[in-house]
Amino acid sequence: MRGPPAAGQRNPARGSLRNSGERVYFFFYYPLGVERDAEGRPWASWALILAMSAVFLACRARPLLLLEYWDWLVYLPRDPLRPGLLLSALCHAGWLHLIGNLFYLWAFGPSLERALGSGRFLLAFGFLAATSNLCQGFASSFGPDSARNLGVVGASGALSGLLGLFLLRFPHARIRTAWALFSPLYGQVRTGVVAVPTALGIGAWLALQLAQLLATSLGSQDNTAYGAHLGGLLIGLLVGVGLGLPRQGRAFSCRHRAERRLTAGDWIGAYEAIHPLLAEKGLAAEPEDFCLAARACRLQGLTREGRRLYRRAVVRSLALGDEAAAAAIYAEALGAFPDLAFPEQQLYRLALALDRLGRRRAAREAFALFRRLYGDSPRLAVALLREARLAEGEDPLRARALYEEQLARFPDSPYGNLARRAQQGLSRGEAARPLLG
Repeated sequence: MRGPPAAGQRNPARGSLRNSGERVYFFFYYPLGVERDAEGRPWASWALILAMSAVFLACRARPLLLLEYWDWLVYLPRDPLRPGLLLSALCHAGWLHLIGNLFYLWAFGPSLERALGSGRFLLAFGFLAATSNLCQGFASSFGPDSARNLGVVGASGALSGLLGLFLLRFPHARIRTAWALFSPLYGQVRTGVVAVPTALGIGAWLALQLAQLLATSLGSQDNTAYGAHLGGLLIGLLVGVGLGLPRQGRAFSCRHRAERRLTAGDWIGAYEAIHPLLAEKGLAAEPEDFCLAARACRLQGLTREGRRLYRRAVVRSLALGDEAAAAAIYAEALGAFPDLAFPEQQLYRLALALDRLGRRRAAREAFALFRRLYGDSPRLAVALLREARLAEGEDPLRARALYEEQLARFPDSPYGNLARRAQQGLSRGEAARPLLG
């Protein structure tokens, strides 16, 4: 999966080859990854990279290993139902073959893994590897009989399928692509990195496959399994439709447009771009959708709608079990709406999460709001203690008053000794130790 050599350009020059008036350039490109990297650790992508590298190095260290495990590591179209149907994706013919496929896996794998989940990503990769090999076997049946005796190795078919999945799931992503243009005869080299839209990048790859396939049909020598490449892409598109990726891709496109417009200062346009996700039931699955809309509303001065959307973003994050994300969103919301309240348990969880994340100012504001709204809560003893501790550095007098309130309102609380020790520490100018919990 490599960029094509470019055609020559005319340039009068001296020398035996230069007198022909032709200058030959070679052009290569490889994807480096999407413009906005996926969050989290792509364990499955790392595992596949490690497995491919290990198999290749093992075969290099022991040249006879491939022959010993031929049925396991090579797919034969004439005898398809062997382990090589799947495992041949881990075996590669040379360094360029391996490195090119690893580039593509690293560029597109992590984002897809985050969207699908590591388990489903591995299942999809295995399915695409097997079915793309079957496509190559089917394509070879239209060629000479010798074609069915040629072994097939490499992950290119599976990676072509991943391109199909990526195109449906991230249609408006931008792919960082490294390119190199050089002329060995003239010693000229040019390199660079450019971000290209998904459709353009994958479309260029498809055009290259078709051009090389046409050249092969006209007599050019090539040992590339184009049946696996094109079949893998088609199956990837079909699998993506079955997984509902076009719907998710539309959601991604809305987010992408909203982010770009918000960055450009088009707040009305940003809200219009993200609004379909909020209006269509089931489409907005991520709290960030509500955050984007809330930011656009806040910047337009739509206070009521901004508060409502921030609240929905926080509640959605808590429902997904991501307290850290909920706390981060709430900290952002408090900057614009200091009195943004939640039910007692949710507000207490948010205040604790902010404290654990080290967001001291936001945590202090959340505990203060909790104290004002839920003065009869059994959690108030701890809330007072934590708010006082957070106030020590900026407002020792306020901290002392909060400790005194805690002791006065909860004289029998098990946290009383902590409050007394904290008061004594303030008198000596010492900071209280962090609370656990």
